[in-house]
This record gives sequence, C-alpha cells and structure tokens, in this order.
Amino acid sequence: MKMRYLFVALLICNIGYFGYQLLTSEKPDSSIARVVTPQMKGETIKLLSEAITEGSAKRVERVVVGDDSVRMQTALCTQIGAFRARDTAAQVHQRLMAASIGSEIRQFKVPTAPDYWVYIPPLSNRSAALRKLKELQAHKVDSFIVTEGELTNGISLGLFTREDLAIQLRDRHLANGYNVKMKEMDRYRFEYWVEIRKEDRELLSHALWSSIHERYGFAEKSDNLCDSGVASQE
Repeated sequence: MKMRYLFVALLICNIGYFGYQLLTSEKPDSSIARVVTPQMKGETIKLLSEAITEGSAKRVERVVVGDDSVRMQTALCTQIGAFRARDTAAQVHQRLMAASIGSEIRQFKVPTAPDYWVYIPPLSNRSAALRKLKELQAHKVDSFIVTEGELTNGISLGLFTREDLAIQLRDRHLANGYNVKMKEMDRYRFEYWVEIRKEDRELLSHALWSSIHERYGFAEKSDNLCDSGVASQE
C-alpha cells in the first residue's frame, strides 16, 4: 500500500514538473526576421542574426511613391544667350515662337570688374567745397564737386578702371598735403537670356539652333536647372 502511494506521488510530481516546464519555457521572439537565402535547388530559412553573422544578409531599399513621399525631380531648362541688348534677345524669342517653341526673356544683373574712385571726403558745407575746388583748379587738378549721395560736398578727383592708376593719383595728392581717399566702386552690367520652357526644350532641333548660332555667333546654349538662372537675377 505504501508503495502504491509513493508511486502516485512521484507520478503527480512528474506531471507537475512537466507542466511547469511548458509554462516557463521561452516563447519564440516574433520580432526576429527570417531571411530566405536560395541555396542549391531548394531554400533554407535562417534567422536574420545568423545571416548577418555569415554576411549573407542583404539590404533591400524601396522608394514608395505617394502623397507622403518626397520626390526629387530634375527639371532642366535650355537658355540661349547672353545678349547685351534686349532687342537682340527679342529677335531670338520671335524665331522660337515661329517654331511653336515657348520661351521668355530673362534679365540678369552681372557683376564686373570694379571702378576705383579717388576723392576728397565731404567738406563742412557747399561754400567750403567751392573754396577747395578753386584751390585745386588753380593747381590745374582735374576735379569737381560731388552734388549727391553719401559724398555730397566732397571733391571727385577721378574714376579709374585700374587700381594701380588710382593708387598713384591718391599717393601724389597725399604727398601734396591733401586729404585724399580711394574707394572701390562695384560695377554691374545687364545681360539677357532667352529661356525655353522646360516642356518645349526638346522641340529645339539641331537645325534651328544651328541657324540661330550662325546669326548670333556669340550666343551659347546651355542647360540649367529651371529657375536657377545663369547669374544673380535682379
């Protein structure tokens, strides 16, 4: 009888232990991705961690096109120029219109080499400026009074495109005891480009461009990002 009770007790303990193992055993991690790598004729399934260790995992990137995606579009526009006169650009514009090619004339302000201004700073008033002018002209110095701007009532002694010439004049007047300054003046020129609409740029045939280039040999044709321009637009 005692043996029977002992056997039943052991059986219950074994069943309980088996149930405990089932309840406490780790569940598979659903977050672990599986990588399928074709090998020979069949396919084997590997954990992502194993594939990374072996170096056989590959990254696949997909671009989703939709309302929430960012699309990069490279839009090119063809530009013909540069023309110094707007009338010349208008002639090219008319030729393109005759070929049913839409375009527009764009004006740009382009920086060029600066000028160098040699001057005497503004004097206290107009009368003082006139006295200084008469003094300079008595010594046969080319000069005139500045009548507007930040240098009003100053004396202009010359405007030069070459810096070395401006420095020579400044230094000569300084040696004669005059309070002379030199200022670098920014210079600009306007130029005009004919920009073909991006949807029409393929309509510009080689023959049409050759005829335009033959008529305006200085003109160039360039492809730029639309609205990027070819210079700083005014």
